[in-house]
Amino acid sequence: MVPCPAAPALSDGIYAIAMTLLVINVAIPAHLDDAAFHKALGDALPHLGAFALSFTLIAGFCRDHRRILTALPTEPAVITRLTLLGLGLVALLLFPWPSSTRKQP
Repeated sequence: MVPCPAAPALSDGIYAIAMTLLVINVAIPAHLDDAAFHKALGDALPHLGAFALSFTLIAGFCRDHRRILTALPTEPAVITRLTLLGLGLVALLLFPWPSSTRKQP
């Protein structure tokens, strides 16, 4: 099988989008006084922790994925399928963590 020249770009794009989307739940309202800002910052700490952990995990996956793919002499069909499965799992990582850090009413 001939290696797909777009596969590294697709992988990089999915990892970049996943890392970018992680920051969506980290928000502090604008136009706060000092006390309200510090309270909002304290309330955002669980989101910042979840962001840092998720970002680190995805960055590690990206690094290891690159190392594995560059070490292979060819790209057999099974590797392509496993790569797509892995990229799908990276995209899936984005869904569990926001609900786990959200305050319950």
